Amino acid sequence: MDVAEQVTHAAHATDRLRWLADQVRKLAPPDHDVYDLVMYAEMSQEDVAGILGIPVGTVKSRLHRARRLIADAADREQLLREETR
Repeated sequence: MDVAEQVTHAAHATDRLRWLADQVRKLAPPDHDVYDLVMYAEMSQEDVAGILGIPVGTVKSRLHRARRLIADAADREQLLREETR
């Protein structure tokens, strides 16, 4: 990979990370908190439950919802890109 390709690749990776951060910020606060602690702080679901004072099942459902919402947004983004080609 030459320098131009590396720069392009890095720019696309930065765009994807920025997009993901935007999607996480759009989550409802309870889902956002769980997502941040599990995905970014790399805490176990059990630890998150203890910190937030909620059942593990609630952590799991909030994490599932957050991931689903982000995946749905990614699907919509992909459809928009395909429509503009």
